[in-house]
Amino acid sequence: MSRLLCRRHLSSSVFASASAACLSELASLLAAGRFHRSVDFAKSLLLSSHPPAANVPDLYHALAAAAAAADCHGDPAPHSFLCDAASALVVASARLRQPDGALRLLSLLASAGDGAVRAPLPSLSSCNLLLESLLSLDRHADARAAFGVLVAAGVRPDTFAWNKAIQASVAAGDLDEAVGMLQRMGRDEGAPPPDAFSYNVVIAGLWRAGKGSDALKMFDEMAERGVAPNRITYNTMIDGHVKGGDLEAGFRLRDQMLHEGPKPNVITYNILLSGLCRAGRMDETRALLDEMASHRLVPDGFTYSILFDGLTRNGDSWTMLSLFGEYLKKGIMIGSYTCSIFLNGLCKEGKVAKAEQVLEMLVHTGLTPTRVIYNTLINGYCQIRDLQGAFSIFEQMRSRHIRSDHITYNALINGLCKAEMVTKAEDLVMEMENSGVDLSVETFNTLIDTYGLMGGLANLRNVSLFYLICKRRV
Repeated sequence: MSRLLCRRHLSSSVFASASAACLSELASLLAAGRFHRSVDFAKSLLLSSHPPAANVPDLYHALAAAAAAADCHGDPAPHSFLCDAASALVVASARLRQPDGALRLLSLLASAGDGAVRAPLPSLSSCNLLLESLLSLDRHADARAAFGVLVAAGVRPDTFAWNKAIQASVAAGDLDEAVGMLQRMGRDEGAPPPDAFSYNVVIAGLWRAGKGSDALKMFDEMAERGVAPNRITYNTMIDGHVKGGDLEAGFRLRDQMLHEGPKPNVITYNILLSGLCRAGRMDETRALLDEMASHRLVPDGFTYSILFDGLTRNGDSWTMLSLFGEYLKKGIMIGSYTCSIFLNGLCKEGKVAKAEQVLEMLVHTGLTPTRVIYNTLINGYCQIRDLQGAFSIFEQMRSRHIRSDHITYNALINGLCKAEMVTKAEDLVMEMENSGVDLSVETFNTLIDTYGLMGGLANLRNVSLFYLICKRRV
C-alpha cells in the first residue's frame, strides 16, 4: 500500500515532506479504529508540511486513495473510514489552532456528491471542536460560516454547536442574529432546545451593549420556556443591574437565589460589594461580609481588592489596615493586583513608609513586586517630597531587574523639579533616552514648566537636551 501511495500522491510538492510510510501508517491507524492515535499522527504530518492549512484536503484524498489501493478489489474507501479520516484531520487542525485547512475540507465535502450520494462529513464532535477553535481565535465570521455549512449540508447541529454559533454572533456584535437563533432553538425543525448557556451568552451580550431591558426580557423568557437559570445567569443579571446603578434590583436577585437557588457564590458577593463601594455605601459592606461567612464563603483576593479600592476612595486607611490584618490572619495569599490597590490607598493618605513596610512583609511571604507596585511607592514618596525614599525604591527596582517605564521616570522628574533639582531631572531625562524609554507629554510639560518658573530656557544645561525634548514632543 505504501508503494502505491508514494507513486500516486507523494510525487506532488504538497507532500514532499511527508514519507509514504507515514501516510500508510496513518491510514492503518484509521482502518484499525485507533482514532486518538490517528489525530496525533495527523498533527505531526500537518506540522511537517508547508503551509499546514493547505494540506488538509490533499491529505484526506491521499488517505482515501490509500484505503482504496489497499483493498484487493480496488473498491472505494468505506464510508466509516472516510468519516474517521475527515474527523481526525479536522480535530488535528483545530488542536493545532490552524483551522483553515479544516474549513476548506468541510466546504469541499459538504459540496461533494449529488442526490443520495454524498461524501461523508466529519463527525459532529470534530466540527464542534473546530467551532470552538475558531472562537478562541476570534474568527467569528468563520465560525458562523462553518455552522451554516453544516446546516446547509443537512447536518443537525447539537446544542453545543448552536451555542457556539450564538457566541460568534454576540462576539461579532450581531445581537439580532444571536437573539433570532435563540428563538429558533427548540422551535425550528431539527433545532435542539436552548439551555442556560444559550441564554447566558445572549443576556451578557445585551447588558454589554447597554440593552438592559432586552436582557430582562430574555431572563423572564427562560422561565416561560422551562430553562432554569444557573448561577452564571444570576451573576450576569446582578452585575448588569449593579453596573447600571440599580443596586436594589441586584439585591432582590440575590434574595431570589437564597430562597429559590442556585445559592450565591463569592462572585455574587463580589459584584454586590463592588456596587456598594462605588455607591459610597461602605458601612453596608461589613453586613455583606458577615453574610458570606454565614454561608461558609471565604472572601478571595478580588473581594479585598474591591474593599481596599472603596476604602481608598473614602480615605479610610485605618479600616483598610484593619481589614488587611484580617486578610493575613485568614491565611489568604495576597496577589500583586490587590497589593497595588492597598499600597495606593496608603500612599494617597501620605502613609508611604507604612506602605513600604507592608510591601517588605509581603515580599518575605512570597510576593513578587511588580513595576506597578514600585511606581506606586515612588509616586507616593515624591508626593510627600521624600526624594530619598523615592530613589531608594528606584534602586530596589534596579536590583530586582524590573525595568522602569515613563511613569517611573515622570514621577521622579516631577519630584526633582518641585525640589528645584533641575540638573538631576535633566540627568534622568537623558537616562530615559539611553534606556530606550520614550519621553511622554507629561515629561516635556514638567520640564518646560520648571524652566519657565526659573527664568526661561536659559536654564537649560545643554542644547542637545532641548533638541531631544522638542523631538519627542513633536
